[in-house]
Amino acid sequence: MKKSLIFIFFLVLTFSLTSYSLKLPQHWDALFTIIPSAIYALENNFSPFSPYNLGHPPFLAVSLSFLYYLFGYSLLISHLYIIFLAFLSISFTYLISEHLTKNKYIGIITALLFLFSPIFVGQSGIVTLATPFTTFSLMSIYFFLRNKYIIFLITSFFLSYT
Repeated sequence: MKKSLIFIFFLVLTFSLTSYSLKLPQHWDALFTIIPSAIYALENNFSPFSPYNLGHPPFLAVSLSFLYYLFGYSLLISHLYIIFLAFLSISFTYLISEHLTKNKYIGIITALLFLFSPIFVGQSGIVTLATPFTTFSLMSIYFFLRNKYIIFLITSFFLSYT
């Protein structure tokens, strides 16, 4: 099985499991800190210093503000961005497992176990810091294991601001 087919399979599964969230309203941190911080960053030249931030790292708000700049503010854009990050988490789970075991079937099983875990399904469709934190953690681990230290440093930098 080719890797591109595996990633398409994971994309379809991730989207089908998290598409319930596309109609959910903003809540929790998104409603009071992340989304207002993203709108503030959008209106203030992508400034990460939002008065709404309340101690949260700025990466998610600033990256959302960039997407709002490109596509306009929309609840759908926020959810699709988080679902895309969830897909990256599943993909890098597969890549790490395949790299460590040298077996793509174990990689697929590991990614599927992660994909179908209730906490992942519950958190991967809503705008919280958990999904980007998981994504950049897995990306950093993968690039460290592959000895790609420049990309490791970049993803670790994003992780520290997530």
